[in-house]
Amino acid sequence: MKRTVHTDKVSLPLIVTTFDQEELPKKFAVTSSEAPHRAADALFRDSLFVGLIFRKSSKCRILDTVDVRKAAGLFGLCPTALIFGLWDSTGPRGGLGAKFQRAFEDRSGEGRDPDHRLGRRQLARKPAILQEIKQAKGKRAPDMLAKALTKAALELIEEQLRAIVVFANRIAAARKIYRMLQDREDIEAVLLTGRMRPIDKDDVVDRQLTLLRSEVSEKRALPKPRIVVATQTLAVGADLDFDGLVTECASLDALRRRFGRLNRMGRPIEARAGYPARKRRPARPDPAPDYRPPRPLPSVRPSSLRRSKRDRGFRVVRPPDELVRRRRSGTSRLRRRGPLLAVGAALRLVEAGLAGSAVAARRLAAQ
Repeated sequence: MKRTVHTDKVSLPLIVTTFDQEELPKKFAVTSSEAPHRAADALFRDSLFVGLIFRKSSKCRILDTVDVRKAAGLFGLCPTALIFGLWDSTGPRGGLGAKFQRAFEDRSGEGRDPDHRLGRRQLARKPAILQEIKQAKGKRAPDMLAKALTKAALELIEEQLRAIVVFANRIAAARKIYRMLQDREDIEAVLLTGRMRPIDKDDVVDRQLTLLRSEVSEKRALPKPRIVVATQTLAVGADLDFDGLVTECASLDALRRRFGRLNRMGRPIEARAGYPARKRRPARPDPAPDYRPPRPLPSVRPSSLRRSKRDRGFRVVRPPDELVRRRRSGTSRLRRRGPLLAVGAALRLVEAGLAGSAVAARRLAAQ
């Protein structure tokens, strides 16, 4: 498809991002035909378009309203996204943004070939060790979790892994981990969060993350181990390749994105992942309701009527199956079962009315 589009045999809308800064050693361009499922990722989203961030321009705002039932706008912006899939997880709707499932199925077998570049990436082993933190309870939980994440990252350094990434769910936790690591002289710590100023973020990416890019991962040589502490912002659209990973407990979609940065190019290394997690008590199941099958409706016969000297009228003698006597906290209580509540009350009011006793009617209604 890329060859067909670039030779002008087929005319399709294309999104093109050019990397032509003077400080770059190599200038190149990336189009939506080369990255057909990245139309909503940082590769295109954070580029400049007519002096504005592309995501905030009038062209890309169409992603705010498109969905699977109304996709004409996306077809005019990036039709390849309808085939290879798209998820706008960083827009104003967050995780509820536009999501299109991939309709393309690869039957070439390249993903299962260990000698192919795609097969090396998909067949790469990424074992993870679950570490239970028993002391993380109450107000001490955030501090204990930050210490556990830091300890797990340092253990990966001891295994001769040079590029480590630590994912935290909250900015406060990421800052705590960074403060624990920045004073060490044997490693280089980097902090990257979503609340950083764009100029600071660009400076960190240009100076400290260039050697961690996927395209140079097989030839890089770091002078000393480098630990990148980041939030989920690094797991979205960042083309970085790490030797080790430590992550906090997160949703399955977030974990998939985070583990995509671990040995991203399928290099022949022993990649490792640490997964510290707090011990949580299993939720107690709801008690089963005390279900009892309904009893048949009792019949009220005229013989069940008897005269009461106290009420000076007639009242209905309740059949034994209609009410159940229960004793709670030392008091006797009558509880009605079945749909006889309205029927029984109506019968009692009618009988009391026929007797002509207003006092009896009020008493029977109160019952």
